Amino acid sequence: MPDTPEIPTLRGPRVILRPWRPGDRDAFAAMNADARVMEFFPRRLTRADSDGFADRIEAHFARTGFGLWAVEIPGLAEFCGFTGLAPANPTVPCAPAVEVGWRLSPIAWGKGYATEGGRLSLAHGFDVIGLKEIVSFTAVLNKPSQRVMQR
Repeated sequence: MPDTPEIPTLRGPRVILRPWRPGDRDAFAAMNADARVMEFFPRRLTRADSDGFADRIEAHFARTGFGLWAVEIPGLAEFCGFTGLAPANPTVPCAPAVEVGWRLSPIAWGKGYATEGGRLSLAHGFDVIGLKEIVSFTAVLNKPSQRVMQR
């Protein structure tokens, strides 16, 4: 049986991108059911959908050693979403590609955590993994994510 890649923890000045823990799933499900968080997505996720998404995140890490890390903000939240690298949806014009993305709970909005986590993810993707290109995209109406992408 092949070895499972070790999942690194990425640390910034205020953000920790870490492997997922079983206890993260309750907060993840609540976040995915929040109308504010899911405003620019086709629908909110059920608990089963959210757990399935977490399963896919963990499986991608097991295959590749990178993915969508759990975001921890010391002093604010042990889990407040994800930031990281994932395969882009095969239906988008740039596919196949690796996308940098994020989804954070409202307590973490507007404080630069998505930008910090995105930069940590990009540095890991380019400098450690050796990716040549990383893309990002969002809904036309999702101005907050567009601003993160611009930074």
